[in-house]
Amino acid sequence: GYDPIIPSGFVGSVLYPVKELAWNAQEGLYGAFASDATHAQLVAAHADKELIAATKLYADDPTAENKILGILHEYGDDLTTVEKAIPAVKEENPEFARQLSSELASNHLFTASKVLGSIQDAFIITNPDVVPEFLEIRNEALSSAGQAIVAAADNQTEVTETLNILANEAQETPYSGIINAEILGQVKELIGGDIEEQINQAFDQVISV
Repeated sequence: GYDPIIPSGFVGSVLYPVKELAWNAQEGLYGAFASDATHAQLVAAHADKELIAATKLYADDPTAENKILGILHEYGDDLTTVEKAIPAVKEENPEFARQLSSELASNHLFTASKVLGSIQDAFIITNPDVVPEFLEIRNEALSSAGQAIVAAADNQTEVTETLNILANEAQETPYSGIINAEILGQVKELIGGDIEEQINQAFDQVISV
């Protein structure tokens, strides 16, 4: 069966769906009473755990496509929630907004994209019918992570610096640069129409390195 490589940042075991019910209740409580920053941080942590859960479920039962996709839909929704919260978080605490967006991008631009890409490649062989839905979720994750970086930054230079740092941190093998450039190219394609031309240029600068 598929043996997923869970990055060191994603640790712990997750029970589903009991955990998801608890997470949703916690998010609702924090959404009502906590600051935007605290709520966004909580939802981002839940997205990390949902990715673990989906990956572990695939490793245990590759035929459980519907359950896997269900978890990944929750994962994508949570990433979108965090992305949409970044402007409000930035108003409260600009430095924390940059930190949170960088963590989101580090986990879900490069790391998660590679993990999900491996599962997607397996689905192409075993059950190609679910691939379009799976690809939609993967693209949602890439888009949210990219938009979070843009929303937290003050200018093109900050976007370029952040993307360069994240790409360098994700440089695991001599071929990582090529893979990371492909991922950033996908992100630019997904969000390019929604961002300023200067920000598109920031992506181009990092892609071309």
